[in-house]
Amino acid sequence: MSIVGQALSKSALKKLFAANNSCGDAAAIVFAESLRLFTCNLEYLDLSSNEITDKAGVKLADALRSNKKLKYLDLSDNGLSISTSEKLAASIRENTSLNQLKT
Repeated sequence: MSIVGQALSKSALKKLFAANNSCGDAAAIVFAESLRLFTCNLEYLDLSSNEITDKAGVKLADALRSNKKLKYLDLSDNGLSISTSEKLAASIRENTSLNQLKT
């Protein structure tokens, strides 16, 4: 895991606004890896308009299955396919904490 991922996994950070940063799949995958960890405290994550593709979208969907703290996730304006959006929707059926998902 990257340095950023390690910091997120051990941080008390609850809100992260990372919209419009063109961070792409690499950063989104780091966020997904961090969200899987029990020690990640993020409750609000805005990754809108970051050129995230289905590759990272699927990783985020998988991470949502085990994450129990995230309440809000914004992935809008990333060009995710319907298939990936459906995987994200399926993940929130298993996630009891997520209240809002934007794709």
